[in-house]
Order: sequence, then C-alpha cells, then structure tokens
Amino acid sequence: MIKALKNKYVDEILFLDIETAPPWETFHDMPEDLAGCWWDRVKWKFNPATASQEEENAFRDEAWEKIGTMAEFSRVVCVSMGYLDGDVPHVHADCPGDEVVLLKSLQETLKKRSKSTGILCTHNGNMFDIPFLAARMILNRLDLPPQLDVIGVKPWLIPHIDTMDLWPARKFVSMRTLALALGLPDPKAGGSGAQVAELYHAKKYGEIEKYAEGDVLCLINIFRAFRNEPPVSLVPEEK
Repeated sequence: MIKALKNKYVDEILFLDIETAPPWETFHDMPEDLAGCWWDRVKWKFNPATASQEEENAFRDEAWEKIGTMAEFSRVVCVSMGYLDGDVPHVHADCPGDEVVLLKSLQETLKKRSKSTGILCTHNGNMFDIPFLAARMILNRLDLPPQLDVIGVKPWLIPHIDTMDLWPARKFVSMRTLALALGLPDPKAGGSGAQVAELYHAKKYGEIEKYAEGDVLCLINIFRAFRNEPPVSLVPEEK
C-alpha cells in the first residue's frame, strides 16, 4: 500500500476525468486569426526553410491531433465522475454537447462538496485535467470552485490526489500503461481518446459517455491497486 493513501476516507473522494476536443473539425475551419495563433504556438518544432509543402501539411496534420490538450483552442466535451460506496463503484459521464452547460453542472457539483468531502482523484490531473478545467471556466466567465482555484495554494493544502504523481517511477505513465502493468482491464479496449473529437463532431455523445465511464472505472481501480485492494466492476442497472 502507498502510505499516502492509507488513511484516506474513500467515501470522501470524487474520481474525475475529462474528454476534450476542438470545436472545429479541421485546421481550415478555424477563424483565421485564431488559426494563426495556434500555428505560431506549434510551428517552433518545424523548419519551413528546409521543408516542402507536403512535409508542412503532414506536420500540421500531426500537430492538429494534439490540439485537444490546448485549453485556448479546445473545449471540455465530457466530464466523467465516480465514487465508491464501500466496494461498489458509482460512475456517471456527462456529454451534453454544450460546454457551458457541462461546466456549470460540474461547478455546482464541486461547490456542493465541502473541503472534507471534496477531494478529487485524477490521473495526470495536476498537469492536465485541473488546469484545463480551470482555464475553460475562466474563458467562459465562470467562477472557479475551490477544488480548481488552486493558484498560489500550498500543494499539501490542495484537495487532490493524482495517481500519476503517486507512481514511484516518477515519470509520465499513461493510465492505460499503468492499468495494464497492474493487471487491470484495458481501458482503451473500446476506443481511444483520439477518437473523441470525431465522435463529438458526429454528435455521438452517448458513445463518448460510455468511453469516459470506462476511464473513471479504470482510475478507481488504479487507486484501489495502490491500496492493495482488488478491482471492482460496475453493477448493471436493473431495468
């Protein structure tokens, strides 16, 4: 067991994961001024003086696939959350097709949870989920809930558990890699994050939710593995 998790009250933890995507299907759909800002941000890895137009196009297409990591150019399209009731996991994902509606819902959920029951658990959330959510709320003129308003807060006072930071190897490790190394089911067996943008633009919100719920269940099981506890599965809802 990881000592830092020994005395954590599991019922106080909200497991969180987000999915993101750009609002445009291709680079050519972006407003010209914003496209210029994006290109200025990514082209430092590219030397136009020695590259052909074909090579430039290939580089741009490759860079576009990573635009979902940039809060200035992408949106939060799905928020998935889960909690444990004993050994029973409860997971829910929300992909309404409207970012403001989604962020306001998350905002209210987090504001209702007190400091003692508002602990978030993510994987790589310190570097991605938390700052991305905070940035998108600011861009949408929304107040930050306490769990996301962490600029200047001492690290040990932030109500957040990041399973990647707890990994002893101290290097970036994807949730999928960690899950497979721990002998857990592959969370990407039904697809990958790279497909979220395609599903979003096709308005297949239900498929995104199903995928996102799998990620949160995987996160729960990584957390449990760090506590030397067996994995859990979702219980099918009665119809």
